[in-house]
Amino acid sequence: MKRLIALLLISVLFGCNSISENKKIEITVKSELTEKEKGENEEWNFKTYLEKAIEYPLKKLNRKPISELKSETLRIWRFPGGGAVFEQMLEFKKTNSELTFHSYLIEDFENEKENQLSELNFSKRINEKGIISELKSIISDSDFIETEDSEKYCEPFWGCADVYLVEFTNGNETNKFIINHNVEKCDNKKAENSKKIFKIMNEII
Repeated sequence: MKRLIALLLISVLFGCNSISENKKIEITVKSELTEKEKGENEEWNFKTYLEKAIEYPLKKLNRKPISELKSETLRIWRFPGGGAVFEQMLEFKKTNSELTFHSYLIEDFENEKENQLSELNFSKRINEKGIISELKSIISDSDFIETEDSEKYCEPFWGCADVYLVEFTNGNETNKFIINHNVEKCDNKKAENSKKIFKIMNEII
């Protein structure tokens, strides 16, 4: 309960609607740098940026990159909108139905000594059969490995909101795609699994 309260408090302090002036400047600078990188490197894209962003938490959580796993595994990375001090990851292993939720401070805040911040570093096992069954169904869909970013199927979303990077491997192939809030009201059938993932993440959080 303490962790949940801390998480909600930090969300309020650092979420979309309450970003400090310093944080706004930082985000603006990063945005400008991103545009510069984009111009210098035609291969730049948002997915590549997110993939680099998870290199630190992979080491922190002692996890191998998804491409190195040999069994069916789903990872859903949540990047809170507005530049929060923490991020989250849900990992599901189909072989043993193991479902684990991870919360961690981003690297810039890792050495902060405030108790409320340290409470955001935790991992917990989830045993809700309904969620586990739903995830099994999603990744068992033969078309799931071909899923693309939600913007391929739905109207673009503009605004401050959470972004999800989904990684999946069936042991042989690996796929990665982005889910935005645009899936919430999307009627495209190809986005159905992304909508289910979006709903599950909101239920767990």
